[in-house]
Amino acid sequence: MTDDLHARINALTEEQHQLRNDPPPHDTARLAEIERELDQTWDLIRQRDARVDAGQDPGAAHERSQGQVEGYLQ
Repeated sequence: MTDDLHARINALTEEQHQLRNDPPPHDTARLAEIERELDQTWDLIRQRDARVDAGQDPGAAHERSQGQVEGYLQ
């Protein structure tokens, strides 16, 4: 599962770099969507890691909504 998440991150990051390297105008809507998807995916990885550290089932972690993930304070 974690390998799948890292593959997802790699694919999104590759798309992000490609979009940024394209000549302007950049697809800002898609770039923003990629950022949100990356945040969600990293959040899920952190949830899974925390569950492992706590001796819990990492498979019980779930993807949270973009609004919830974006609403976290840094």
